[in-house]
Amino acid sequence: MPAFPVYRGELPPCLNPFNPRHYLLLAYWVFCRPTALRCYLYQAVPEAYRNFSDSLGDLWVMSRIAACRNLWLMTPILSVVLSLLVTFPISKIWDVPVDCPGVASGVAFGMTFGAVFGATFGVAGGVAGIIAFSAAFGAAFGVAGGVASSIAGIVAFGVAFGTAFGVAGGVAGGVLGSAAFGVAGSVLGGIEFGVAGGVLGGVAFGVAVMGALRLPFYLVYLLPALLSRWRRHHPVAWDELNVLPLPGTTAFLLRQLRQNEQEGLDLLADVTRNPFQRWAVQSALQRHLHDHPQPLRFLFQMLAAPSLDTFVFAPAHKGRWDEVYPVRIALLAELDGRWISGGDERDDRSDRLVYRLTRPLRDTRQTPLTRFAGLLAELLEQGETIEDVAAPFDLARWRAVYLGVQEYPGGAEIVHAFTWMERFLASRSLRDLADASASAAFPPPAEPIRPAVGAALAQLDAVGQEIAVYLAATSRANKQAALLRAADALKELDRYVAEEVPAPERHLLRRIVRQWQSLIIAEGGALGRALDLRPVANPYILNNPAEGERFVGREDILRRLEELWSPDVQAPSVVIYGHRRMGKTSILHNLGRRFGSKTVIVDFNMQRVGRVRDDADLLYQMALAIFDECCAQGISGIDEPRDEEFASGRPYLFSEDEKMLELTARRGVCERTPLPEF
Repeated sequence: MPAFPVYRGELPPCLNPFNPRHYLLLAYWVFCRPTALRCYLYQAVPEAYRNFSDSLGDLWVMSRIAACRNLWLMTPILSVVLSLLVTFPISKIWDVPVDCPGVASGVAFGMTFGAVFGATFGVAGGVAGIIAFSAAFGAAFGVAGGVASSIAGIVAFGVAFGTAFGVAGGVAGGVLGSAAFGVAGSVLGGIEFGVAGGVLGGVAFGVAVMGALRLPFYLVYLLPALLSRWRRHHPVAWDELNVLPLPGTTAFLLRQLRQNEQEGLDLLADVTRNPFQRWAVQSALQRHLHDHPQPLRFLFQMLAAPSLDTFVFAPAHKGRWDEVYPVRIALLAELDGRWISGGDERDDRSDRLVYRLTRPLRDTRQTPLTRFAGLLAELLEQGETIEDVAAPFDLARWRAVYLGVQEYPGGAEIVHAFTWMERFLASRSLRDLADASASAAFPPPAEPIRPAVGAALAQLDAVGQEIAVYLAATSRANKQAALLRAADALKELDRYVAEEVPAPERHLLRRIVRQWQSLIIAEGGALGRALDLRPVANPYILNNPAEGERFVGREDILRRLEELWSPDVQAPSVVIYGHRRMGKTSILHNLGRRFGSKTVIVDFNMQRVGRVRDDADLLYQMALAIFDECCAQGISGIDEPRDEEFASGRPYLFSEDEKMLELTARRGVCERTPLPEF
């Protein structure tokens, strides 16, 4: 949802009925900036304003807020003051049959009430509706004031008051605009002519009435408009109710854009809210876009500008918050030469009428840039509905549009992104997905226009590689692992896209993620149902120790033995323990491969020794095993152990034999043989 418009200027938190300056400020809002009235109320009570629905309960809630009470209190006071200021000089100058002071007083009184109530209570939707509503009130009360002195004034007042709502609904909605002609007829020739003329009137005359009521402002604005070529001020910057075109408007807006793009876009957002002046915004934006050295980068800067992510007019009724479109969509559609619907039938008719009346003032040339702006506008209009995979969507129908920007600076990056998003969206199977990802690699430019989009596409390419691994795998376990990695990557990518990638590519990428997730889920379910019921050979080796290539794993134990038996430390004894058939003997049988020829591994099995009489007998058997292993490996200079040497009562002296120690040191074997398993 777009943000509420930000009023650029003074906006007191609460109007003060005893502050004369606040009356001047309110008069300026009424006759020049009605959006400020809604910004003022929204600032005071945002929650109550968002939920306002014209009910008595809502009115009671609003009336309890000081900012609202003071506004409603100051409105009749301001109306009376304006009526007196207008009628006093007229009564002294004019002497005509029609009661001119009464008419002027009614107009001033009615326009003030019409603007305040039309803007604050949501009676009128956009600026055109507010103008129509205030004009209708002004004309109605002017008629009432002009003929109230006669007996027929009672009838005239009733007709005029009813006509006020008729003109508001007619001009804003294009249905009862004929009532405006009735008002005009009342002013010109009496009630009878007004009623007859009301049948022949229409919306066009209602617009003419609005323009006529703004004519005094137009005459005052001519001089500053002409001087805006040399000064930084133009009436379009401070009056959003101006109906008639002013000279120099397009040139002024274009200068603001060229001097400071961000401030220029903020100004365009304000002027866009007046449909009567939107033609100047379109013309200035068209010229600036085509004169820009990097027009595509400027288009995407428009998408990121905060001021363009605001409502094109400030909604006042809670039913309108989801219908009013943001400024950026209006500007992009204007570049494409297209009028877009705001979602409300009454405002649509008035805005469409204004668009047709001002179309001759627009720059209507069509270029690849304007067509691409229209593509962005359509994608933004669809918004989150693109992400719904159940709804049909085809990016291919815009292929000619995005291919048209290839020759512009940065166009290759944009064309690549949209081309592969189209192919990813068209993937209907995992094979299509893997094939599309295999050829999607694209070197990122040095200064990318949409870096987050490029990063997301790179992650999609990584997911496609996992899918390729799945398709190439023959093991069910490997297939499941590849699908799991792809699903986790897509979940992470969805989070990244939602947080980092801007619209409209965010909606396209999230739709791609959802489509791919559905394919992976379906494939994973099919893989889980395809159970292999054939006999599986036992991969484990029982009884005989595993040796050579059959011995795998146990790297942590072997690495720990290397640390304990390194040459520069005293080799400790090690006990390997564990349950049966866990691979203890296999580790011992493969120590020779791990430590090389400089280490003699003696396999001394207590089960093969059998019973021993005493320690001397055990040590004698161990000495024989060492001697036999040394002989088997070609180590000479060691005498064969004799039984009587161990029976002499000092069996441990054998381990201190000088020749054994000398041989051990020369061969690099640890001084003490590690204790084998028990």
